[in-house]
Formats: sequence, structure tokens, C-alpha cells
Amino acid sequence: MSSTATDRLRAEALADPDLPRAVRRALESGLTLEPITLRADGTWMYRGGAVENARVAELFSRSLGRTAAGTWLLHVAPYTYPATVEGAGWFVRALSSDLARGTTTGGEAVAIDWSALATDGDTLVGVGVGGGRLARLVGPAFATFAEALDGDDSGWSVIVGGVRWYAAPAVAGLASPGPCGALPSASDPT
Repeated sequence: MSSTATDRLRAEALADPDLPRAVRRALESGLTLEPITLRADGTWMYRGGAVENARVAELFSRSLGRTAAGTWLLHVAPYTYPATVEGAGWFVRALSSDLARGTTTGGEAVAIDWSALATDGDTLVGVGVGGGRLARLVGPAFATFAEALDGDDSGWSVIVGGVRWYAAPAVAGLASPGPCGALPSASDPT
């Protein structure tokens, strides 16, 4: 990530009224930002290289949250750090055979909300995974979805539990806002 990109990340984070107080103070004091990026394909990058350790990548995926204003943050207690997310912030890596449940790249078991099915019309497919989060289907989950895929003049659809769900156009590359989980709040005194 170039210094221009880290400057932009710092400026965007500081403009967020929901940024946790400790993160705000650190950024205002000139904390050097080391780039941590979640690429659109689900690969975590640190200092320009892929995070090779699967356990660290899974920890990052479990620890990702988003403020109400849209700033992506990694929170591995007691640390909270701004991150860049390209596309979706959450990914479903496996789907159950009945398509009702999935597993995220962070290892979280989730109920799949097919009413939130979205696509860019090409290969990006997202589904709801609870808490207002939209997650991209990747790897085996995408393959399972593709087997159930149907299409007609109305667009892509999938039938789950006897109900046909049509994919709506994706907004901003599936980068939907979502809850922050256990992120510290802006009013947290730490």
C-alpha cells in the first residue's frame, strides 16, 4: 500500500465518528500504519505479501468488523487496527447440501439469508449471513451454489426450501455495511 493509500486510510478512519477512541488517538498521534488488506478474492495481505499462515488468516477473518459509518477494523483484543477491504468483508467457504447453512472463512457457522442474494451479474455472488452482513460465496460454497443455480429472463436464481430466490444487483462490489461485533465503541475511554 503506498503512502498515499495509507494517508487516505488514515483520513477516512479519522472522519468516522464511530471510530473507537483509542484508535482515533493513535491515528491522530501519527501512528505508522502497516497495510493490512483483505482482497476481493478473500486473501489477507500484510505489508504487500499474502498472509501465509492459515490460522492467522482465519483469526483476521473472525476479527473483522465495520463501524456504522463504514470503517473496516480488525479487533484482536486488546488491539484494534484499521484495515482495507476490497469488495466483500465476509466470505462463505462452505454450504450445507440443503443450502440453509454455511461456514465463513473465519470458521463461523451461519444461517444463509437467501433474500439478500446479490450478484454483479458475472461471478460475484453474495448472500446474507446475519447481522446485516453480505458475504461472498467462494471456493466449495460457490461450487455448491453453482450446482443449484437456475436462470431465466428475470436473472439468476436458486431454489432453497421450495422458494425461488432471485439475485439482486450488487452494490459496491458486495461491500455492504455490517455490525462491528465486539469492536470498542467511540465512547470507550481506553
